[in-house]
Amino acid sequence: MAVSVNTRISLSRDAMVSALGLLTRTIERRNTLAILANVLVDVKGGLCRLTASDLDIWATTSIALSDALAPDAATTLPAQMLSDIVRKLPSGAEMDLSWGDKEAQIASGRARYRLNTLPPTDYPSLSEPDWLATFSVGAKALRTLFEKVSFAMSNEEVRYYLNGAFLHTVVDDAGDPHLVAVATDGHRLSKVTMPAPDGSGKMPGVIVPRKAVGEIVRLLDGRDGDIEVSVSDAKLSVTAGPTRLLTKLIEGSFPDYARVIPQGGSRAAVIDADALSAAADRVSTVSGERGKAVRLSFAGTSLKLEVKNPDAGDAEEEVQAEFEGEPLEIGFNARYLAEALRAVAADTIRIQLGDPGSPAVMTSAASADHLVVVMPMRV
Repeated sequence: MAVSVNTRISLSRDAMVSALGLLTRTIERRNTLAILANVLVDVKGGLCRLTASDLDIWATTSIALSDALAPDAATTLPAQMLSDIVRKLPSGAEMDLSWGDKEAQIASGRARYRLNTLPPTDYPSLSEPDWLATFSVGAKALRTLFEKVSFAMSNEEVRYYLNGAFLHTVVDDAGDPHLVAVATDGHRLSKVTMPAPDGSGKMPGVIVPRKAVGEIVRLLDGRDGDIEVSVSDAKLSVTAGPTRLLTKLIEGSFPDYARVIPQGGSRAAVIDADALSAAADRVSTVSGERGKAVRLSFAGTSLKLEVKNPDAGDAEEEVQAEFEGEPLEIGFNARYLAEALRAVAADTIRIQLGDPGSPAVMTSAASADHLVVVMPMRV
Protein backbone atom coordinates (compact mmCIF):
# COMPACT_ATOMS: atom_id res chain seq x y z
CA MET A 1 0.00 0.00 0.00
CA ALA A 2 2.14 2.85 -1.32
CA VAL A 3 1.33 6.47 -0.47
CA SER A 4 3.23 9.46 -1.81
CA VAL A 5 4.37 11.10 1.42
CA ASN A 6 5.34 14.69 2.15
CA THR A 7 4.74 14.61 5.92
CA ARG A 8 4.94 11.92 8.61
CA ILE A 9 4.06 12.33 12.31
CA SER A 10 3.84 9.93 15.27
CA LEU A 11 1.33 10.26 18.06
CA SER A 12 -0.65 8.35 20.70
CA ARG A 13 -3.66 6.35 19.61
CA ASP A 14 -5.39 7.01 22.97
CA ALA A 15 -4.93 10.77 22.65
CA MET A 16 -6.42 10.65 19.13
CA VAL A 17 -9.43 8.65 20.32
CA SER A 18 -10.18 11.23 23.01
CA ALA A 19 -9.74 14.16 20.62
CA LEU A 20 -11.83 12.68 17.82
CA GLY A 21 -14.66 11.86 20.23
CA LEU A 22 -15.32 15.58 20.62
CA LEU A 23 -14.67 16.51 17.00
CA THR A 24 -16.93 13.92 15.36
CA ARG A 25 -19.89 15.05 17.48
CA THR A 26 -19.46 18.55 16.08
CA ILE A 27 -19.68 17.37 12.47
CA GLU A 28 -23.14 16.97 10.96
CA ARG A 29 -23.90 13.64 9.30
CA ARG A 30 -25.27 15.35 6.21
CA ASN A 31 -23.12 18.11 4.80
CA THR A 32 -23.64 20.17 1.68
CA LEU A 33 -19.88 20.84 1.65
CA ALA A 34 -17.68 17.73 1.39
CA ILE A 35 -14.86 19.45 3.29
CA LEU A 36 -17.06 19.71 6.42
CA ALA A 37 -17.07 15.91 6.71
CA ASN A 38 -13.31 16.12 7.23
CA VAL A 39 -11.17 17.06 10.20
CA LEU A 40 -8.40 19.59 9.66
CA VAL A 41 -4.99 18.28 10.78
CA ASP A 42 -2.51 21.11 11.33
CA VAL A 43 1.02 20.36 12.55
CA LYS A 44 2.92 23.24 14.06
CA GLY A 45 5.49 23.66 16.83
CA GLY A 46 5.51 20.00 17.90
CA LEU A 47 1.72 19.86 18.26
CA CYS A 48 -0.97 18.33 16.10
CA ARG A 49 -3.99 20.62 16.11
CA LEU A 50 -7.30 19.03 15.05
CA THR A 51 -10.32 21.10 14.01
CA ALA A 52 -13.88 20.18 13.10
CA SER A 53 -16.79 22.46 12.24
CA ASP A 54 -20.38 22.54 11.02
CA LEU A 55 -20.03 26.30 10.32
CA ASP A 56 -21.94 27.05 13.55
CA ILE A 57 -19.53 25.37 15.98
CA TRP A 58 -15.76 25.05 15.72
CA ALA A 59 -14.09 22.46 17.95
CA THR A 60 -10.30 22.39 18.18
CA THR A 61 -7.87 20.41 20.31
CA SER A 62 -4.12 19.76 20.30
CA ILE A 63 -2.07 16.59 20.78
CA ALA A 64 1.64 16.49 21.57
CA LEU A 65 3.67 14.72 18.89
CA SER A 66 6.20 12.02 19.64
CA ASP A 67 8.59 13.94 17.38
CA ALA A 68 8.68 17.55 18.60
CA LEU A 69 10.74 18.54 15.55
CA ALA A 70 8.11 17.54 12.98
CA PRO A 71 7.86 20.15 10.19
CA ASP A 72 4.81 22.38 9.86
CA ALA A 73 2.19 20.87 7.54
CA ALA A 74 -1.56 20.42 7.15
CA THR A 75 -4.17 18.18 5.54
CA THR A 76 -7.81 17.15 6.02
CA LEU A 77 -9.05 13.60 6.61
CA PRO A 78 -12.54 12.05 6.64
CA ALA A 79 -13.45 12.48 10.31
CA GLN A 80 -15.76 9.53 10.93
CA MET A 81 -13.57 7.00 9.09
CA LEU A 82 -10.47 8.31 10.87
CA SER A 83 -12.24 8.01 14.22
CA ASP A 84 -13.46 4.47 13.49
CA ILE A 85 -9.99 3.30 12.45
CA VAL A 86 -8.16 4.86 15.40
CA ARG A 87 -10.74 3.63 17.91
CA LYS A 88 -10.24 0.02 16.73
CA LEU A 89 -6.46 0.14 17.14
CA PRO A 90 -5.12 -1.50 20.33
CA SER A 91 -5.27 0.67 23.45
CA GLY A 92 -1.90 2.20 24.28
CA ALA A 93 -0.61 1.87 20.71
CA GLU A 94 1.50 4.42 18.90
CA MET A 95 0.44 5.36 15.38
CA ASP A 96 2.12 7.02 12.42
CA LEU A 97 0.13 9.38 10.23
CA SER A 98 1.64 10.32 6.89
CA TRP A 99 0.23 12.17 3.92
CA GLY A 100 0.90 13.70 0.55
CA ASP A 101 -1.20 15.89 -1.72
CA LYS A 102 -4.17 13.56 -2.26
CA GLU A 103 -3.96 10.67 0.19
CA ALA A 104 -2.84 9.73 3.68
CA GLN A 105 -1.77 6.58 5.51
CA ILE A 106 -2.31 5.44 9.09
CA ALA A 107 0.18 2.83 10.30
CA SER A 108 0.24 1.06 13.64
CA GLY A 109 2.05 -2.21 14.22
CA ARG A 110 1.37 -4.38 11.18
CA ALA A 111 -1.80 -2.48 10.16
CA ARG A 112 -1.97 0.00 7.29
CA TYR A 113 -4.91 2.17 6.19
CA ARG A 114 -5.05 4.53 3.22
CA LEU A 115 -7.45 7.50 3.20
CA ASN A 116 -8.25 10.12 0.61
CA THR A 117 -7.60 13.71 1.64
CA LEU A 118 -8.95 17.12 0.67
CA PRO A 119 -6.84 20.29 0.50
CA PRO A 120 -6.49 22.10 3.85
CA THR A 121 -6.85 25.41 2.00
CA ASP A 122 -10.49 24.44 1.29
CA TYR A 123 -11.29 24.22 5.00
CA PRO A 124 -13.41 27.17 6.25
CA SER A 125 -11.39 29.65 8.27
CA LEU A 126 -12.46 30.84 11.69
CA SER A 127 -12.66 34.58 12.23
CA GLU A 128 -12.07 35.83 15.77
CA PRO A 129 -14.55 38.50 16.90
CA ASP A 130 -13.88 41.41 19.22
CA TRP A 131 -14.47 39.74 22.58
CA LEU A 132 -16.48 41.93 24.96
CA ALA A 133 -15.74 39.84 28.05
CA THR A 134 -13.27 37.11 28.97
CA PHE A 135 -13.30 35.43 32.37
CA SER A 136 -12.29 32.30 34.26
CA VAL A 137 -14.90 30.09 35.86
CA GLY A 138 -14.88 26.67 37.51
CA ALA A 139 -15.46 23.87 35.00
CA LYS A 140 -17.89 22.09 37.33
CA ALA A 141 -19.84 25.28 37.99
CA LEU A 142 -20.29 26.12 34.30
CA ARG A 143 -21.19 22.53 33.46
CA THR A 144 -23.84 22.53 36.19
CA LEU A 145 -25.18 25.87 34.98
CA PHE A 146 -25.80 24.54 31.47
CA GLU A 147 -26.72 20.96 32.37
CA LYS A 148 -29.50 21.93 34.77
CA VAL A 149 -31.28 24.11 32.20
CA SER A 150 -30.70 21.97 29.10
CA PHE A 151 -33.82 19.82 29.53
CA ALA A 152 -36.07 22.90 29.23
CA MET A 153 -34.66 24.14 25.91
CA SER A 154 -37.10 24.19 23.02
CA ASN A 155 -36.60 22.65 19.58
CA GLU A 156 -39.33 24.52 17.71
CA GLU A 157 -38.40 26.28 14.49
CA VAL A 158 -40.93 29.08 14.93
CA ARG A 159 -39.68 30.33 18.30
CA TYR A 160 -36.04 29.80 17.40
CA TYR A 161 -34.87 32.14 20.16
CA LEU A 162 -35.95 29.50 22.71
CA ASN A 163 -33.70 26.83 21.12
CA GLY A 164 -30.88 27.41 23.57
CA ALA A 165 -29.84 28.70 26.98
CA PHE A 166 -29.91 32.39 27.85
CA LEU A 167 -26.61 33.23 29.58
CA HIS A 168 -26.42 36.63 31.26
CA THR A 169 -25.46 38.49 34.41
CA VAL A 170 -27.76 40.15 36.94
CA VAL A 171 -27.28 42.16 40.12
CA ASP A 172 -29.52 41.24 43.04
CA ASP A 173 -31.16 43.57 45.54
CA ALA A 174 -28.10 43.38 47.78
CA GLY A 175 -25.88 44.55 44.93
CA ASP A 176 -24.22 41.17 44.39
CA PRO A 177 -23.58 40.13 40.75
CA HIS A 178 -24.64 36.69 39.50
CA LEU A 179 -24.13 34.63 36.36
CA VAL A 180 -27.46 33.16 35.29
CA ALA A 181 -28.58 30.56 32.75
CA VAL A 182 -32.25 30.21 31.76
CA ALA A 183 -34.06 27.95 29.30
CA THR A 184 -37.75 27.51 28.54
CA ASP A 185 -39.93 25.83 25.94
CA GLY A 186 -43.10 27.57 27.08
CA HIS A 187 -44.22 24.56 29.16
CA ARG A 188 -41.45 24.60 31.74
CA LEU A 189 -38.60 26.91 32.67
CA SER A 190 -35.29 26.23 34.38
CA LYS A 191 -33.09 28.91 35.93
CA VAL A 192 -29.69 28.43 37.60
CA THR A 193 -27.78 31.17 39.41
CA MET A 194 -24.15 31.28 40.59
CA PRO A 195 -21.83 34.05 41.85
CA ALA A 196 -20.57 36.04 38.86
CA PRO A 197 -16.89 35.37 38.05
CA ASP A 198 -14.59 38.38 37.91
CA GLY A 199 -14.78 39.95 34.47
CA SER A 200 -18.15 38.47 33.49
CA GLY A 201 -20.07 41.66 34.22
CA LYS A 202 -19.09 43.09 30.83
CA MET A 203 -20.67 40.26 28.86
CA PRO A 204 -23.90 40.87 26.95
CA GLY A 205 -26.86 38.57 27.46
CA VAL A 206 -26.50 35.81 24.85
CA ILE A 207 -28.47 32.76 23.69
CA VAL A 208 -26.23 29.69 23.38
CA PRO A 209 -27.66 27.14 20.87
CA ARG A 210 -28.84 23.78 22.21
CA LYS A 211 -26.21 21.80 20.30
CA ALA A 212 -23.44 23.97 21.72
CA VAL A 213 -24.89 23.65 25.22
CA GLY A 214 -24.74 19.86 24.93
CA GLU A 215 -21.16 19.92 23.64
CA ILE A 216 -20.03 22.26 26.43
CA VAL A 217 -21.58 19.95 29.03
CA ARG A 218 -19.75 16.95 27.50
CA LEU A 219 -16.48 18.85 27.20
CA LEU A 220 -16.51 19.78 30.90
CA ASP A 221 -17.65 16.38 32.17
CA GLY A 222 -15.24 15.19 34.88
CA ARG A 223 -13.00 18.23 34.47
CA ASP A 224 -11.68 20.10 37.52
CA GLY A 225 -10.13 23.53 37.82
CA ASP A 226 -10.93 26.71 35.93
CA ILE A 227 -11.70 27.16 32.26
CA GLU A 228 -11.78 30.33 30.14
CA VAL A 229 -14.95 31.80 28.64
CA SER A 230 -15.03 34.62 26.06
CA VAL A 231 -18.21 36.30 24.87
CA SER A 232 -19.00 38.67 22.01
CA ASP A 233 -22.30 39.80 20.51
CA ALA A 234 -22.22 36.93 18.04
CA LYS A 235 -19.97 34.16 19.43
CA LEU A 236 -19.03 32.37 22.63
CA SER A 237 -15.78 30.49 23.27
CA VAL A 238 -15.00 27.93 25.98
CA THR A 239 -11.38 26.83 26.42
CA ALA A 240 -10.58 23.89 28.66
CA GLY A 241 -6.94 22.82 28.62
CA PRO A 242 -5.89 22.09 25.01
CA THR A 243 -9.49 22.04 23.79
CA ARG A 244 -11.57 24.95 22.60
CA LEU A 245 -15.21 25.10 21.57
CA LEU A 246 -16.38 28.21 19.73
CA THR A 247 -20.02 28.64 18.77
CA LYS A 248 -22.16 31.15 16.97
CA LEU A 249 -24.98 32.53 19.10
CA ILE A 250 -28.69 32.65 18.34
CA GLU A 251 -29.77 36.04 17.07
CA GLY A 252 -32.88 37.41 18.70
CA SER A 253 -34.21 38.52 22.06
CA PHE A 254 -34.91 36.09 24.87
CA PRO A 255 -38.32 36.76 26.45
CA ASP A 256 -38.71 38.46 29.83
CA TYR A 257 -38.66 35.19 31.75
CA ALA A 258 -39.09 36.86 35.16
CA ARG A 259 -42.75 37.53 34.32
CA VAL A 260 -43.59 33.82 34.22
CA ILE A 261 -41.94 32.96 37.54
CA PRO A 262 -44.66 33.18 40.21
CA GLN A 263 -43.78 35.28 43.22
CA GLY A 264 -44.90 33.93 46.56
CA GLY A 265 -47.86 31.58 46.44
CA SER A 266 -50.42 30.67 49.06
CA ARG A 267 -49.42 27.00 49.24
CA ALA A 268 -46.15 25.12 49.67
CA ALA A 269 -45.07 21.50 50.05
CA VAL A 270 -41.78 19.95 51.15
CA ILE A 271 -41.33 16.39 49.90
CA ASP A 272 -38.64 13.72 49.68
CA ALA A 273 -37.54 14.03 46.07
CA ASP A 274 -36.74 10.35 45.51
CA ALA A 275 -40.09 9.26 46.94
CA LEU A 276 -42.00 11.70 44.74
CA SER A 277 -40.02 10.82 41.62
CA ALA A 278 -40.46 7.08 42.13
CA ALA A 279 -44.18 7.40 42.84
CA ALA A 280 -44.73 9.60 39.78
CA ASP A 281 -42.86 7.09 37.63
CA ARG A 282 -44.94 4.18 38.93
CA VAL A 283 -48.37 5.74 38.54
CA SER A 284 -47.59 7.12 35.08
CA THR A 285 -46.98 3.56 33.87
CA VAL A 286 -50.71 3.03 33.29
CA SER A 287 -51.10 6.20 31.26
CA GLY A 288 -49.73 4.65 28.09
CA GLU A 289 -48.74 8.12 26.95
CA ARG A 290 -45.63 10.04 27.95
CA GLY A 291 -47.60 13.29 27.93
CA LYS A 292 -50.46 12.01 30.12
CA ALA A 293 -51.32 14.16 33.10
CA VAL A 294 -50.66 13.12 36.67
CA ARG A 295 -53.06 14.57 39.25
CA LEU A 296 -51.41 15.70 42.49
CA SER A 297 -53.68 16.16 45.52
CA PHE A 298 -52.08 18.04 48.41
CA ALA A 299 -53.62 17.97 51.88
CA GLY A 300 -52.20 17.86 55.41
CA THR A 301 -49.20 15.53 55.61
CA SER A 302 -49.78 13.58 52.42
CA LEU A 303 -49.59 13.96 48.65
CA LYS A 304 -51.69 11.63 46.51
CA LEU A 305 -50.70 11.00 42.88
CA GLU A 306 -53.32 9.68 40.46
CA VAL A 307 -53.46 8.67 36.81
CA LYS A 308 -56.68 7.65 35.08
CA ASN A 309 -56.61 5.92 31.70
CA PRO A 310 -60.04 4.78 30.42
CA ASP A 311 -58.38 2.35 28.01
CA ALA A 312 -56.02 0.72 30.50
CA GLY A 313 -56.89 1.39 34.13
CA ASP A 314 -56.09 3.65 37.06
CA ALA A 315 -53.24 4.12 39.48
CA GLU A 316 -52.78 6.07 42.69
CA GLU A 317 -50.10 6.31 45.35
CA GLU A 318 -49.50 8.46 48.39
CA VAL A 319 -46.24 9.92 49.66
CA GLN A 320 -45.54 11.85 52.82
CA ALA A 321 -45.39 15.63 52.48
CA GLU A 322 -45.23 18.70 54.66
CA PHE A 323 -47.96 20.87 53.16
CA GLU A 324 -48.98 24.40 54.08
CA GLY A 325 -52.18 26.00 52.84
CA GLU A 326 -55.64 25.01 51.68
CA PRO A 327 -55.96 21.55 50.04
CA LEU A 328 -55.19 21.59 46.32
CA GLU A 329 -55.63 19.35 43.29
CA ILE A 330 -53.42 20.13 40.29
CA GLY A 331 -52.25 18.24 37.19
CA PHE A 332 -48.87 18.08 35.48
CA ASN A 333 -47.42 16.46 32.40
CA ALA A 334 -45.81 13.29 33.77
CA ARG A 335 -42.63 13.66 31.72
CA TYR A 336 -42.19 17.33 32.58
CA LEU A 337 -42.63 16.55 36.26
CA ALA A 338 -40.06 13.74 36.12
CA GLU A 339 -37.51 15.87 34.25
CA ALA A 340 -37.96 18.76 36.68
CA LEU A 341 -37.32 16.49 39.65
CA ARG A 342 -34.19 15.04 38.03
CA ALA A 343 -32.88 18.50 37.21
CA VAL A 344 -33.32 19.89 40.72
CA ALA A 345 -31.42 16.83 41.99
CA ALA A 346 -32.02 17.45 45.70
CA ASP A 347 -32.76 15.13 48.60
CA THR A 348 -35.75 17.23 49.58
CA ILE A 349 -37.74 19.39 47.19
CA ARG A 350 -39.92 22.43 47.88
CA ILE A 351 -42.90 23.09 45.62
CA GLN A 352 -44.48 26.55 45.74
CA LEU A 353 -48.08 26.51 44.53
CA GLY A 354 -50.93 28.93 43.88
CA ASP A 355 -54.29 27.85 42.45
CA PRO A 356 -54.86 24.86 40.11
CA GLY A 357 -54.27 27.03 37.04
CA SER A 358 -51.02 28.61 38.23
CA PRO A 359 -47.48 27.35 37.52
CA ALA A 360 -45.59 25.47 40.22
CA VAL A 361 -42.09 26.49 41.30
CA MET A 362 -39.75 23.68 42.34
CA THR A 363 -36.50 24.23 44.19
CA SER A 364 -34.22 22.36 46.53
CA ALA A 365 -35.45 22.76 50.09
CA ALA A 366 -31.89 23.76 51.01
CA SER A 367 -31.15 26.30 48.25
CA ALA A 368 -32.95 28.51 45.73
CA ASP A 369 -29.97 28.73 43.32
CA HIS A 370 -31.87 26.47 40.92
CA LEU A 371 -35.58 26.76 40.27
CA VAL A 372 -37.86 25.00 37.81
CA VAL A 373 -41.25 26.34 36.79
CA VAL A 374 -43.76 23.81 35.44
CA MET A 375 -47.06 24.80 33.86
CA PRO A 376 -50.08 22.80 35.03
CA MET A 377 -52.30 20.57 32.87
CA ARG A 378 -56.05 20.22 33.05
CA VAL A 379 -57.07 16.86 34.55
